[in-house]
Amino acid sequence: MLGLVFWGAACTRASRTPVPPSPTPYASPTFPPPITLKVPLPTPTPTATATPVRSPTPTPSPRPWTPGVPTPTPRPTGEGVIEGVVWRDECILTTGAGPVPPGCRVYDKGMAGDGYRHGEPGIPGVRVLLRAGPCPGGEILAETITDDEGRFVFTGLASGYYCVEIPTPQPALGPGFWTAPKLEQSFVDVHITWRKDQKTVAFGWFPSDQGYLPTTCTNIALFVEENMVPAPYTVYAGMAFTKRWRVRNGGTCIWTPEYRLDVVRHTWPEMAQDIPIPRRVYPGEDLVIELPGAAPTLPGFYEVRWRFRAPNGQRFGLGYQGDGDLRLAIFVPEIAATFTLGEPLWTDLDGKIAYWVVPQYDTCEVQDPNYPDDPERTITIRCVGIMARDGHLLVRVLHPAVRDRWFLANYPPVSNGYLEGTFTLLSSCEDDDRYGFIVRAPSPNEGIIVQVACNRRYRIYQWQKGTFGLLRPWTFTGVLHPGGKTSNRLGVWMKGGRLRFYINRFLVTEVGGTWFFQGKFGVLIHSVQTNDFRYLLHDLRFWTIPDATTPTPGEDEGGVTNATNSNSATLGP
Repeated sequence: MLGLVFWGAACTRASRTPVPPSPTPYASPTFPPPITLKVPLPTPTPTATATPVRSPTPTPSPRPWTPGVPTPTPRPTGEGVIEGVVWRDECILTTGAGPVPPGCRVYDKGMAGDGYRHGEPGIPGVRVLLRAGPCPGGEILAETITDDEGRFVFTGLASGYYCVEIPTPQPALGPGFWTAPKLEQSFVDVHITWRKDQKTVAFGWFPSDQGYLPTTCTNIALFVEENMVPAPYTVYAGMAFTKRWRVRNGGTCIWTPEYRLDVVRHTWPEMAQDIPIPRRVYPGEDLVIELPGAAPTLPGFYEVRWRFRAPNGQRFGLGYQGDGDLRLAIFVPEIAATFTLGEPLWTDLDGKIAYWVVPQYDTCEVQDPNYPDDPERTITIRCVGIMARDGHLLVRVLHPAVRDRWFLANYPPVSNGYLEGTFTLLSSCEDDDRYGFIVRAPSPNEGIIVQVACNRRYRIYQWQKGTFGLLRPWTFTGVLHPGGKTSNRLGVWMKGGRLRFYINRFLVTEVGGTWFFQGKFGVLIHSVQTNDFRYLLHDLRFWTIPDATTPTPGEDEGGVTNATNSNSATLGP
């Protein structure tokens, strides 16, 4: 324990100089190694907190001398007994405000232990003296050392006055001061009144490195170090890891097992678990948290953030302002897919625009340029369209006011299969410009949108007549060629309620819970910044996935079925 040691009190009969009552600082103690908290996964079970075994209040009974320094026989001899206990008088502040915590008492100088034993542990190895006469006493008649439960006993005493004293400081006590038998007093008078008299004494030691405690405490967690940096840290699919943080209790509250780490935000349900603190972490002490896990099998970014939570519900993060998080963030790289593709069911390329109505346009409502200061003055213009160019499909933004517009092909609705096409950008491409597919569209106003943005992000969502359903939020990918005047091959695998997205033949994600299981496909474009944003779609092909059944909404389908004919596709990481 850390703290200042206080000792001394006035005695009614003084024959020697009393110990001064004011606190005196001692050399700063050295903390033991930091607590290490190991969190089991994948099914977290809070580690049981070790509770010290505490003995009841001693009942006076004669017993032999406790082991320790040999004790001379008192003069004169008799059958009197003095026994006692030295215990740790604990007062633990764990909240910033509220009533006085159990076991604590507010004194004139501040808060400390209340001087009563509430099942609190004894202190072993404490040297105890027995002096002749009333305190401060004279000749040392005997001395002993407390046992493992903090108990001691003096026997064979004649009637008369004695002083039981505990020299302070001593290593077994550490920093702190006495709260019993009296505040800041390390001795007590005992009167053996008859031949077989038995007396009991008790000494309460309040461990503290700062003297009296304030009536309230502060919760501060200071970051020391961590591994797996910089974040997001690359971990390959399925690989095991152990995340470690070292955090220092920089406040004045003691972190007890009632403290815990709460999840405050995450994109990784398997790792989003609250973490209990296994035992007390005192001010100035370090806590090492170890969190094992395994990377998901699907590529992408995964993150969990935690903050501390006190027993009174106060939540605090890292730093003196309490606004920092303990963060686990990893990146699982994209997986190069293994393709076993036969002949596609159909191909739409090289001069054959068989499945599109071209030209085809859509309109937008924009600000009337003749009335630039009147937002209610608008006009309707052609803002996006598709057309044939050199045997390919040209998709073009005619006015940069387009948000996720798509055109459906005339091909009959499809259910399970693999759709792939190459998008060649002919213009510049700003960060938020987008392109991609719509699949399984039962009507022009419904379907699943799979899109990429030019700043190396992708997103998947579903749209049902104005209702938005997010399947994968905007996520970074390293396999997309960024910017404009480049090409990217996009592929969408569909089977039952599951969908996989491939970029340049790398699997980037898999999602489930789709609303639609059959429908038409189409192309998508979005631009609100780039004038004349456009791309060519070519090498558009479709393979069927055989032996696939259509599940009910939300049902998960299994893996890809092996190809059984020339119009089949087998794709897998």
